[in-house]
Amino acid sequence: MKKDLVNWNEEPLKKWLSLTTGKGTKATYKSAYRAYHQYTGMTSTQLIDEAIEDARRDPRERKDIVKRRLLGFHSWLLNEYAVHSRGKGPHEVVRKGLREKTAYSFVGAIRSF
Repeated sequence: MKKDLVNWNEEPLKKWLSLTTGKGTKATYKSAYRAYHQYTGMTSTQLIDEAIEDARRDPRERKDIVKRRLLGFHSWLLNEYAVHSRGKGPHEVVRKGLREKTAYSFVGAIRSF
């Protein structure tokens, strides 16, 4: 089994996931965040710090980092995200890119974060 690179004990993630009661929703959120972590390479704390720093800037100097990153993430999900086979045995890449509906679901999950 592949090691999960996300630290689910990080306070922002624990708080975010505690607000979700549905088992299926929580699983979707975790899958989405794993993909977002893969895309950004940043921890949840780093992402929040970056967003706060951008929000504090003068509106004329803001980079809208959260919006830009989400747009890039959506594009990455559709074109580059490695979709693996499921079930028992080795999980090989079966295609690149998620289906549109799943990509929107993942972006929505990250937006709730």
